[in-house]
Formats: sequence, structure tokens, C-alpha cells
Amino acid sequence: MKFFKKTLKTCREYFYDHPTLRKILEYLFTTLGAIISAFLFAFGYKAFVDPIVNGQEIGVLVTGGASGLSQIVVKLFEIFGFPVNSLAPFGDFYWNYIIQSTAYVLINLPIFIIAYKKVGRKFGVFTIVNVAFYFLIVNIMPTSFTNMFYSSNSLGFANDLLARALFAGICTGLSTTVAFKFDHSAGGIDVVSVYVNSKRGNLSIGKVTMIINACIIIIYTLLSIVNSHGDLSSTTMALYSLVYFFTSSTIVDTLSSRDKKNQLQIITSNKNLPDVLINYFPHSCTIVDGKGAYTKQNKLVVYTVISIFEVRRAIKIIQEIDPNAFITITKVNQVVGRFFIQPRK
Repeated sequence: MKFFKKTLKTCREYFYDHPTLRKILEYLFTTLGAIISAFLFAFGYKAFVDPIVNGQEIGVLVTGGASGLSQIVVKLFEIFGFPVNSLAPFGDFYWNYIIQSTAYVLINLPIFIIAYKKVGRKFGVFTIVNVAFYFLIVNIMPTSFTNMFYSSNSLGFANDLLARALFAGICTGLSTTVAFKFDHSAGGIDVVSVYVNSKRGNLSIGKVTMIINACIIIIYTLLSIVNSHGDLSSTTMALYSLVYFFTSSTIVDTLSSRDKKNQLQIITSNKNLPDVLINYFPHSCTIVDGKGAYTKQNKLVVYTVISIFEVRRAIKIIQEIDPNAFITITKVNQVVGRFFIQPRK
């Protein structure tokens, strides 16, 4: 462990003196994150959301967001008689995935502008990279690979819509979370959610996503009813799509720590501790005079709200300044007022 920490410290010092190399490696790792995120989303879409087994579509879940809008485009093609579930005349590509992925890219184009100008340049550029990799992966990924779950009756998901909804939600949630971890997004509604969250910190990314997706699923369900000449069986898929949304948004809210906050209550006798916290973190704090009930000594009760990923560092700093400090940590559901969040690059 000591060797690992020493090596890590040496690497940090080296990259600190070589900013160009540090930036190149940062971009390479972000590109790798974009590839992993795009693969997870593409696999979840072809394997669970809209699988085509033996040339037959076996029921479609609605993904929501830009992907859901692109599914609406595919449904419109189907309503007007285009053979969306047929193989294209070039290679082993289905029209379904070609139309969906193309529409997905086109719908994302204006959203890229929002990401680039309103969220961050790096965020916008690598969101474009992520969507481009999705377009590539979803079309070249062989159906023999994505249909592995439908190869036997005992493990087949063809009739197990709940399992498909859960697995699809897990893949999409992980895809979004991986993208956020590498400081970009998987495109579509994720960009809108991040922008709204940056303006209104009381709304979580998952909740914003849920609201917009509810509108999309209603439109898709209505089009499905029209395409099936009034058959209401498509409403069943809509209900399972809600399970997909809930699973995906829950994973994002659980694993994404950027918009989570904790309140620290610190009881200390060191009068310099509040100034140290202000110097180390972009958040202020409130001081209340107190007195120890047993020792009768004067104390400071310091209140501060910090992001969840800052908690470990804050505790370490507090214990270095005052090893006898008493700290309580409380989860914060909502913050109303000014709270600094590091802007995305």
C-alpha cells in the first residue's frame, strides 16, 4: 500500500510538471469512457430495448430522451409502410437500427450546441464523441452477440418483459453514469438534465429525465395504437418502459455524486478551523458559539454544506487541524440558495 501511494504521488508530481502530457492522457481516458458508455447503451438497446430475433421484432421498450424521439421516427417510418425490420441491401445491417441511430445523431445536433455553450466545451465535444461511437457500435454489433439471451427457452427473455426492462435500465443507467464520471454525457436528455440541474440544484438529474421521458412514452404509445389499428396491447410495453425509466434514473441518482450534498456539523475548540475550511473548499460556513456540557469549555459549532465527494477530504483536513473535533454528517435532500458546484470544462 505504501509503495502504491508513493508511486501515485510520484506520478502526480510528474504530471504536474508536464501539463501537456497530463492533458493528452486526460483526453485519452475521457475517450475511453465515451467508448464504454456508448457500448453499454448500444448493447442495452439491441439486446433488451428493441431486439430483433430471427428477423422478428419481439416487442419494443421506449427509451425516452433523444433515443425515444428517434424511436418515434422509426415508428413513423413503420406507419407509412417502410420495412423497418428488414435487412438493408448492404451488409448485415437492419433498417431499424440504421434509422434509429441516424435520427439519434440528428436530434442530438442542436443539443450539442447547448452542451458546448451552456455546460462546457469539453463536455460538449466528448458528448459528440459518445454519440458518434454509439452510432458506430449499435450498427456493427452483431445480433448473434446481442441475442445470446434468446438462445434457449430456459434463459430466453422474449416473454420476460420485466427482466428486459430491468436489464435495459441497468445498461442505460450505467452508460449515463460512466459518461458523467468522465465529465461528459451520453447525449440527448442527459445534456438537458445537466443544464437544468446546474440552474436549479434542487432538481436531481434523474427526476428531470423522468419528467421528459413521461411525455415521450405517451406519444410513442399513441403512435403504436394508431399503427396497430386501435390495438391497446402496446400499452403493456409502455408500463414496462416505466420500469425501465425508474431503474435507469435510480442508478444515475445513486451512482452520480456530483449533485449530492452533505451537511457537516463540527464541534471544535480550534478557532482557526472555519478559516481553514473556507480556504480549502469553495463553500462558506456558519459559526455558533457553544460550551461543552462536561468540560464547561467554550466551543465553536461550525455548520457547512459540501458536495458528497468532498466529504472525505474535509474530514481529513478537520482531523489534521483538530484531532479532537466532533463531526456529524447528515445527508441533504435539497439546498435553496447559493451553493457552488465546480463548473464542467
